[in-house]
Amino acid sequence: MTELHQLTALAQRDAIARGELSSRELTAHYLHRIDELNPGLGSFIAVTGELAMREAAAADDRLASPAAGSLPVLHGMPLAHKDLADVTGVPTTFGTAAFPPAIATSDSPLVAILRRAGAISLGKTQVPEFGLSCHSENDIAPAARNPLDPAFSRAAPRAAVPQLLLRA
Repeated sequence: MTELHQLTALAQRDAIARGELSSRELTAHYLHRIDELNPGLGSFIAVTGELAMREAAAADDRLASPAAGSLPVLHGMPLAHKDLADVTGVPTTFGTAAFPPAIATSDSPLVAILRRAGAISLGKTQVPEFGLSCHSENDIAPAARNPLDPAFSRAAPRAAVPQLLLRA
C-alpha cells in the first residue's frame, strides 16, 4: 500500500474532499514523520503539533457540516513555512543568532493567504541566515540535510552548534 506521504498533494486533497482521508489522519502522519526523521535531517526549527491537530480537527468538522458548501482549495492540507515568514504565536529567527527569536503577533501575507486557502501549518523549517544562501546552515541549529540522501548535503560538520528546536 502507498504511504500517505507518497501521494501527491492533489491526491491527498481529493481524498480529504471525498472523505476517504481525514485532515487529522494526514496531519498526524506528517507530525509522526517529523518526530521520527527531523533529528537526523534538521529540517524543522519549530513544530506546531498541537495547533496543527486543532486546525485539522476544525477542518474535518467543517467538511462534515451540512453547511460545508464550497471549501477552499487547500482545505485540511498540512504544510510548513520557512522560518522567514511570520506565523502568529510562533517564533521567527530568520536563521540568525544576531538577535533573539521574536514571537509573531500576526501572519505574514503569504501565511495569511495559505490559511485562507485552508492550509494547516505543521511548523517552520530551517533556513539559511536571513535566507541569503542556498544552503540551510546557520549558527542556531544543525544544518538541514537532503531527505532523499543526507550524503548529498553540502555542509561539513560544524563545531558544537546548539540544537534550537522551538515548540509552539
